[in-house]
Amino acid sequence: MRFGLVLFLVSIVTISPVLVALVGYRENLAALFMPTESTMTSIRDLGSALPSLEYLSYEVIDSAQPLAVRINFKVSSALSSDVTINSVKLTAYCHDHGTFLGYVSAENAPLVVPAEASAVLRLRVDFSQEGRNDVETYHRGYANLYLDLRNLEIDIQGLEISFSEFSQVGPIGIPVP
Repeated sequence: MRFGLVLFLVSIVTISPVLVALVGYRENLAALFMPTESTMTSIRDLGSALPSLEYLSYEVIDSAQPLAVRINFKVSSALSSDVTINSVKLTAYCHDHGTFLGYVSAENAPLVVPAEASAVLRLRVDFSQEGRNDVETYHRGYANLYLDLRNLEIDIQGLEISFSEFSQVGPIGIPVP
């Protein structure tokens, strides 16, 4: 008897919200599952409020072992107030071979991007042993290294945003020491 009562109460608690939603949206069931146009507009506006990133240049910091490269991005903000980028983390892969090259982090974070202006974000690529091997074997002495930047984790004023694919950078020339 108790089991039946418990089962009855659980079914009321779980099924009742679904029934109320179906009755409330009986004229337009698609609206129950699809966002409204105003919701979609708000989402699009949020995307345009984020700072934009544009690749500027690279600099080989240390061409010997351990290898390190600095990548400079122009960060532009269309907002009417300053934007602070607290941290940036990525991973770098060789575009040609898919080799994990190393971890990427911001050198100048936190970075304040002035209102309706731009600033330069400096990212440092610290090459892993596997990445150094890839560079030594295929790219040393040539300007043919392209980096696929992936797994972006960026903190903009406490808002943490992640992207699995971010950008391709290159060509980067790694000189012979």
